[in-house]
Amino acid sequence: MLALFATLASGQVPTLVRDVNRQPAPPPDSFPGSLFELGGSMYFTAGTEALGNEWYRSDGTVAGTALFGDLEPGNGGFAIVPIGSGGMHVSGGRGYFFRFDFVHGVELWTTDGTVQGTHLVVELVPGSGSPNVSNTYGISINGRFWFHVEDGTTGDVVLFTSDGTAAGTVELLRRPSSAGTAGPLVPFGNGFVFRWSDPVHGLEPWFSDGTVAGTRLVADLSPGTQSSRPSGFSAFGNDLAFSADDGTHGSELWLTDGTAAGTRMIELVPGASGGLPISFGVLGGRLYFGASDPIHGRELWSSDGTQAGTALLHDLSPSFTSSDPQIAATLGGRLVFRASDGVHGSEYWSTDGTPSGAVLLGDLAPGPVSLLVESSAVLGGRLVFSAIGQVAGSLFVTDGTPAGTGVLRNFVSVPGPSNLLVLGPWLGGSQLLLRANDGIHGVEPWLTDGTSAGTQLFIDIATNPAGTTADGAPRPGGNEPLVLPIDDGVAGYEPWITDGTSVGTGSLGDVRPGAAGSGVGTSVALGRRTLLFLDDGVHGNEPWITDGTPATTRLLLDVWPGATGSGNATRFAIRLRDRVLFWAADGVHGVELWATDGTPAGTKLVRDLAPGNTARGPFVRAGERVLFGADSRLWSTDGTDAGTAPIPFAGSNPFVSAVLGDRVLFSASDGAHGIELWSTDGTSAGTYLVRDIEPGTRGSSPGRFAVWQGRAYFRATTLAEGLELWSTDGTPAGTALVADLAPGPDSASPESLTPMSTMLFFSAFSPATGRELYRVAPGGAVALLRDIWPGPLDGGPSDLFASGSRYVWFTAGEATGGRELWRSDGTPAGTSRVVDLRPGPASSDAGVIGAVGSALMLSADDGATGLELWALDPGASVRPVGIPCARGMRHLRLDTTDPVLGQVMSIAVTGAAPSRPGILLLGLPGSAVPIGNGCELLLAAPQLFASFATDPAGAWSTTLPIPALPGLDGLRAAFQAVVAGGPYLPDLESTPASFVVLGR
Repeated sequence: MLALFATLASGQVPTLVRDVNRQPAPPPDSFPGSLFELGGSMYFTAGTEALGNEWYRSDGTVAGTALFGDLEPGNGGFAIVPIGSGGMHVSGGRGYFFRFDFVHGVELWTTDGTVQGTHLVVELVPGSGSPNVSNTYGISINGRFWFHVEDGTTGDVVLFTSDGTAAGTVELLRRPSSAGTAGPLVPFGNGFVFRWSDPVHGLEPWFSDGTVAGTRLVADLSPGTQSSRPSGFSAFGNDLAFSADDGTHGSELWLTDGTAAGTRMIELVPGASGGLPISFGVLGGRLYFGASDPIHGRELWSSDGTQAGTALLHDLSPSFTSSDPQIAATLGGRLVFRASDGVHGSEYWSTDGTPSGAVLLGDLAPGPVSLLVESSAVLGGRLVFSAIGQVAGSLFVTDGTPAGTGVLRNFVSVPGPSNLLVLGPWLGGSQLLLRANDGIHGVEPWLTDGTSAGTQLFIDIATNPAGTTADGAPRPGGNEPLVLPIDDGVAGYEPWITDGTSVGTGSLGDVRPGAAGSGVGTSVALGRRTLLFLDDGVHGNEPWITDGTPATTRLLLDVWPGATGSGNATRFAIRLRDRVLFWAADGVHGVELWATDGTPAGTKLVRDLAPGNTARGPFVRAGERVLFGADSRLWSTDGTDAGTAPIPFAGSNPFVSAVLGDRVLFSASDGAHGIELWSTDGTSAGTYLVRDIEPGTRGSSPGRFAVWQGRAYFRATTLAEGLELWSTDGTPAGTALVADLAPGPDSASPESLTPMSTMLFFSAFSPATGRELYRVAPGGAVALLRDIWPGPLDGGPSDLFASGSRYVWFTAGEATGGRELWRSDGTPAGTSRVVDLRPGPASSDAGVIGAVGSALMLSADDGATGLELWALDPGASVRPVGIPCARGMRHLRLDTTDPVLGQVMSIAVTGAAPSRPGILLLGLPGSAVPIGNGCELLLAAPQLFASFATDPAGAWSTTLPIPALPGLDGLRAAFQAVVAGGPYLPDLESTPASFVVLGR
């Protein structure tokens, strides 16, 4: 047997494979945003490559600024969805915000300033569906949060109030979405004013004191169902000023005290055209705004709140040309606004409110070019603002006078918006937090007190030096090379190939010439070739094929001819026997099911499932078929048109998740139970709801599935336990909560479920330990393996990768060592850091991105070379190669334990046809050779190792002693089982191959 093994030298520590990126590159950016103050501390979002976009908490000092918590483990980040012009509303010691996750969609969350107090408030649209928050506005007063959203199911616009609990989140008003967009909620009196529509009055001004009884129409300004479309609500003394159209006078100025009797119009322009007032401001007891008349165009007007006291103030651009004034701020005794006099473009002006009191503050964008202001805030009687366009990268300040107007600091000018932003007040308004790039630190947080000397970098969050960016989800690998998307600093993300050595690592070509990169998406092995989805800049995103060399990396087919690209092809793809199934659009049929055998002629539309672009989900392979959700239906396919058909069932919107035995598990909703766990054997009669985990229409939204020891483990949400770990054997009685790790309604939010032969690993949160590593042992017992970052802070294990039957590898962080590579054997003592590649508290962010040969491939930054590709010998290990080939819905497996020198290796076949003959072959990893029925032999020079017969359950096992000979360390081979799938031996089925490396 030993003669069949091939040798490979092994190492004991990670080694740099190749320093791919030697080019100077700009520093990384953290892109700070979403600033808010809560409980005396400042919070803001910022991003790193390791953690994604997360929250940081600060006491105003650099030493007192740290990661608030890795709220979304991994590099996905904990992103806040904007509400109106901001991201967070604070009231009564709580912050309210919307965020997206894959379980709940976009929903309402709250925080009290602690990690354990940051949680989902309520699902406004149960399951993974979401309310539409693109036009959402909110307001925080009197310890509560009021907001309106569009119901993602009915399309209605709904006004809510919330105290941060599910029970305290109450619907106040509801109306059809077709009635017009609801606007901002503006504080007024003991409540707020907003615009709303009902079937009787149309779109009119409304008032609410926060109760259902106290929510009422202010006045029907355009009587009947016609709408006055009020806008621009602005406080003016004891009144509220706004514009509205009563259907007779056009859009005019209105004032209200909140009652119908106290609501009156000021007519700016007689007749039906109206003065179209916009952009309101107040100075010295007078109201200022922009308005239009037939003689002057749109200019600056003022009013004392009476018809007689309302008139044009400044005609800055004479004749019919408009200066188009936009009110910015009141500074001391002057009103600052932007306007164009026809000579200087749109610039800042100020006025003292007298007819001759308007002055140009400066021609900041010289000549007729307009100053394009992106963000601004008032700081101590001065206006600080950033500008883009011709003066991109400049931070300005004005006190309302020409002498007090100028540049605070010039930053790096990067084309486009959002590189320089004024985020908002810092610690009570003594400073402003900025997003800025000085060309040295990247886009990072800065502070300003309104002076040039007081405009300084606050903290450099994303500090990694530039290097290669090697991206890609962890994936199993055998002896075949890995294809990875890598950015070498010159060509952008392009496909690279590696066999784990420096010589065997190289680019597959600059597919899209220049620095843009080809945007490498999903890659799927197809025999000894690899199918890629790339964008060469000419054909759009399309399927490509490679044999592993630049010369053989070529466009497979321009599915949608021209530069458009076939779209969704990069998201989901799966191999089924001798072809790959994927989603693509050809410009005629919408996004539909396609298949390829790796040749242009063999790349074809399988079936037009439904007209247009409807939702298409992931694929799950079960035996000789693939199941998926599309067009709200459950489908099964063998890769042909004739073999593609829906599986009728009582629910809709299925999301396929896992194969358990001869069945496929998926989530779906039937309208009565919400999104729950379902099972199918591929027939309508054999498709049923497994269990209503959260009774009623709310649904538990099961997700993140992993199959281990005959059970499927997943996470699901209930009101009683929150988001926790569950498991099922596919029956109602066998579906149960595994453990409530965050007791009560708090959520442990288990992530990265990673099965190994002897246990299941995952990360989870608890209030006491933060997010740490856990394991499930045979029998279902759950245990915390180690509190890596002691106390409530997160060790944040991510990128879990099982290289065999003994160890799971992952990235985790703690105070003294930063985020480094760790491994665990499932015991507390065996959970430890592997190596500190970047010594000290700085992080290498080392994580496994794949495996090839006997090496694990890492992406890591040692502080000297930047983020590059590294290799590590894990010792004795085993990995699957290829895909199973089984009839029906069975999932044929070959599982082996690690071949450790001096120990016994176990070999087991499961999922085969019952009571059938089979053979176990031993050889070298080799090219795929067809052996009939679509199955492949994955070994070179195979020899019979054992013949066997499966038991009535379709299983067989044996053991193999591994000699304790030092010369065997690093030797490798491969096993594969071939089983008769029917009563006749030629009716073959085959397992994947098990690539084994002998070691310690």
